[in-house]
Formats: sequence, structure tokens, C-alpha cells
Amino acid sequence: MIRAELKRRFEWRYAKLGDSYGNLDMASRARFAMYAWGGVSLLGLCLSLVTRLPNIDRPGMLAVSAAGMAVALTLMIGFDRLPSWTFPASTALAVALIAPVLYFTHRPASPLVILYVPVIVAAFYFHGAKWGAVQNLLIAVTYGAVLAIERPEGAIPYWALTVGILVLTGNLIERVRDRIEQLVAELDRAARTDPLTGLLNRRAFKQEFEMELERSRRSARPMSLMMADVDHFKRMNDELGHGAGDEALKQMAALFHDEARRVDFAVRMGGEEFALLLPGTDEAGAYMLAERVRAATHRAFADQEVHLTISFGIASYPAHGYEIDALMRAADHALYTAKALGRDRTVVCNRAIAKAIAIEDDRPVASEHGRAAA
Repeated sequence: MIRAELKRRFEWRYAKLGDSYGNLDMASRARFAMYAWGGVSLLGLCLSLVTRLPNIDRPGMLAVSAAGMAVALTLMIGFDRLPSWTFPASTALAVALIAPVLYFTHRPASPLVILYVPVIVAAFYFHGAKWGAVQNLLIAVTYGAVLAIERPEGAIPYWALTVGILVLTGNLIERVRDRIEQLVAELDRAARTDPLTGLLNRRAFKQEFEMELERSRRSARPMSLMMADVDHFKRMNDELGHGAGDEALKQMAALFHDEARRVDFAVRMGGEEFALLLPGTDEAGAYMLAERVRAATHRAFADQEVHLTISFGIASYPAHGYEIDALMRAADHALYTAKALGRDRTVVCNRAIAKAIAIEDDRPVASEHGRAAA
């Protein structure tokens, strides 16, 4: 068990999101800091114990290396329980400890200044440009102090070159991070959005449904699901072509967007099927919204060659189910009923349908007063 836990902590990425360690980004920060601290500490141990550099202060190097290793172990063992400010603070602590390393080797104008690079990378990439600029300033001050004490030949040009390279590195890291975040946002939007209508797709719908249902459970507030199907859509495709059908779907998406609230979620389920997720709305409120959309559909397609209409089926939490599957099936049954009754209408799931679905799922159904019924 201990071995498995250590393996999980040393892995760069988790197998899945939302595990006991929480935020994946925080885990990445912690791992980067852990490996950086551990690597620098091992380098310090090698300099003090293995190499034969003259005039090196070995006890001082060992002390600094031990402190760095302690930080690395702390991050490894407790990064999932440490407060968020720990990680930016660790970069400032690293800057504070690198200065003694340079001082104890008595070679401040040497390739050892590369130790500042992972600090700047972590500061700019994980903690932003402002914190990165603070670290650059701290490096300029502490490194300048070591050079002033040791006074090596060419100290001022070496200080200016080192600080300048670190400033340039930080700016490059910031630009790379901004570009990566932009690309990730674009990919996430593409993965969640239907390319034709711009509405959410099935994948995003499921994610939002799960979160909103959990909020409704905690707050004891209602939530409604509207399933919609465009009537006689095949006729438009057959008579006017798929291009006209695509334009009609875009018009429908615009109607959903215009009529829904900002907190509602409009979804294209596929083909000519749509859904609306309505947080904090009971079946009466959902019915009124469906009727507004239905009336707007009549107006939008009144003068077109194929006059499209739309049918709705509505189910609400907790009146018609407690789980996603039960609510979706209740709304689907209501939509099927609307189609069977002649289309172009809104049907709210009745209690007989909801109870039948609950019996299939072996779950309780809310009574008329919100209590569970057998």
C-alpha cells in the first residue's frame, strides 16, 4: 500500500481528475517544485561530498542541501494538504537558498547560476508574470549581494548577463504559458460545443447536468430538463436540401439562445434534437419557456417554404426523478407523448410515467408535496 501511494505521488500526471489529491494543476506545481528541489539538493550533495573543488565550504553546502531535501520531502509527502500559497513561497525560498550555495562554493561567477532557471520557470509558468517579476528582482538583489561580497573578476558584466537572461527566460515562459492556455481553452471549447449551432454538445451536457443536479440536491431547489425535437425536419432536408436544414438548425439554436436565461444550458443532442437544462426552475417555469420557444419557432418559419414546428417534453427534479437517467427518460417519454398527440406542443411528464420509470430504476418518486412516495 505504501509503495502504491509513493508511486502515485511520484507520477507526473494522475490517472484521472477529481481523485483524493484534488486539483491537477496544483499537483503539477507541487511535482515540479519537488523534483526541482530534490535535483538541486542532490547537486549540492555531489558538490560537497564527491567533487574536489578547492575552498568550498562543505559544512555550509551540506546544510543548504539538507534544507532543500527537507523541502522536497515535505512537498512529496504533503502537497495535497498544503495551502496554495506554499508553492509560490517555495520559489522565493529557493532564491534565498541559492545565494548561500553560490557563496559557499566561492564561485558566484560560474555556471552554477543555472540553478536560478528552474525557479524562474516555475514562478512565471505556475504563478504568473507578477510573481515571476518579484523573483527576478529578488535574484538581482541576492545574487548582486553575493558578487559584492566575493568580488570576482568581471562581476558587474556577469551580474547583468545573468539577470538579463533570466528576465528574457521569464518573458518567454510567460508567452508560452499564455499560448498554451489559449490553445487549451480553444480545444476545450471545441470538445464541448456543437460545431454547427454553437450550442453545447452531449459531452458538455452530461457534465453540466451532473453538476447542476448535485447543486439542486444540496440546495433543495428544483431543476427542469426540456427535451425538444423539430417536427417534420426530414421534409425540409428532402425538399430543400441539407444546406437549408443546417440553416434551420442554426435558427433554432438562436431561438434557444435568445429565449433562455444566462444560467440555462442549451444543448444540441444530435440531428434535430435539442435539450435545455434549467437550474432553479420547476415544471411550470419550464412549460412557459417551452411555449415561448414554440411560439418563436412559428414566427421564425412562418414565411418559409417548409413551416417547421417543435415539440417539447419536460421533466423536473425532484418531481419526476432523482437521477440523470430517470429524468432523461421521463423527458423523453413526455416528448414521445407530444409527438403522438400530433406534434407542435409541450407535454410535462405526468406522475404515472414518472412512477413507472422510477419502478424500472428501483428509485423513489417524489409525492405531490415533495416527499418520497412508494
